[in-house]
Amino acid sequence: MDMAYLILILLLVVIAALAVIYRKIKRIDLYAWDLDRRTKLLLENEFRQIEALCALYVDLKLEHSLPQTRQWAGSPDFLSLLVKTILNEKPTTIVECSSGVSTIVAARAVEINGNGHIYSLEHEPEFANKTREELARQNLQRWATVIDSPLKTIDTKYDKQLWYDASSLPDLPIDILVVDGPPES
Repeated sequence: MDMAYLILILLLVVIAALAVIYRKIKRIDLYAWDLDRRTKLLLENEFRQIEALCALYVDLKLEHSLPQTRQWAGSPDFLSLLVKTILNEKPTTIVECSSGVSTIVAARAVEINGNGHIYSLEHEPEFANKTREELARQNLQRWATVIDSPLKTIDTKYDKQLWYDASSLPDLPIDILVVDGPPES
């Protein structure tokens, strides 16, 4: 009888161990499936970004390379949409919240149109200067103005928010407003 209990206990331990192993294998399988799905989506997005960046170079016929379009810069698909909008709509006045690569590609699109101007509000002096330097490197300073525009607290219907001090903007009708800032933080 003792041997039968021992075998039964041993059998229960083996079954419990198999259940734990099965659960862990199932979790690993689900994780691997999700990782595979996320990797495919990530690669598809990266491919779309490369295509959009190539299209930018073709559409803009740039003389010099663009700065990096990662981290703080607008993504290539966003920049490509901005360029196509400017080339098709032919706006006269574009106001942009946050300067950078978007300022460069917008200025080049305006130059291609032969008319218009970008006013880019920038709260970070370092980024404002980098954008001005890049506009000069691309010989586009005629088509864009980077305005030092510190963030100030404004009252909205719901709460207080930080927003650009737009008091230095010229009093012109705005044809396109590009909002790519300020950073959420």
